[in-house]
Amino acid sequence: MHIELFATYAHDIIIDANNKKTEKIGGPAFWLKKTFSNLKFPHTLHNDNKFAKVEITIENGMEHGIIKKLPKINPIKYLDHKSGAIISTIGDEFDLGQLQKFNNFIALDVQGYTRMLEGKNRKFHIDPGIAGKINLFKATENEAKRMAATVITNAKSKLFLVTKGRNGFVLYHHGKKYTYKPNRIIRSRDAIGAGDTLLGSFVVHYFKYHNPKKAAKFAQKYVENFLTKKSDG
Repeated sequence: MHIELFATYAHDIIIDANNKKTEKIGGPAFWLKKTFSNLKFPHTLHNDNKFAKVEITIENGMEHGIIKKLPKINPIKYLDHKSGAIISTIGDEFDLGQLQKFNNFIALDVQGYTRMLEGKNRKFHIDPGIAGKINLFKATENEAKRMAATVITNAKSKLFLVTKGRNGFVLYHHGKKYTYKPNRIIRSRDAIGAGDTLLGSFVVHYFKYHNPKKAAKFAQKYVENFLTKKSDG
């Protein structure tokens, strides 16, 4: 078992409610690699140390990111039949058309495909043939609203994680809906990285045991611990 990570690092410029700026290394590549390393699950990150630049404004515990610079991720050359892949981008730096030639387990965070440079949003459409290759979709509530109806229907018929901020997340599996509310209120300074941490921990557990409801409970607890560490720090 092995997961290929097609994700992007970012130079995050974080602006808090007091207009204080902090610069950190982040992005989906950073948080996914950290999750897979902590869980000791075999993985390979395909990135070539390419960095995006993202300005993140935090207000009332919520983040709003504006893409300032975006690299491209190298094409997939090969996927072993025992491998799966996670695609989690900042923009559309990964060409989803490549998925047409693979039959592996594919997880996609739609985040990057619902937004553009300088804070502009867009509708997420995808060719049905490519959508059929994706086993797991992940989106925030707002991102899900920008997904085409046909994509939503396809996602719900498979595996679809929809995050709801402090209200937890929802899992759709074969058309059924399962709600996971927080076990406790965690007042962390921000939730940056929580989405990729949820996705990564869910995929690790699901890839091992193929039980989506148990994977969701595992990911819920893992993210709560992640946010607790942020609040303590």
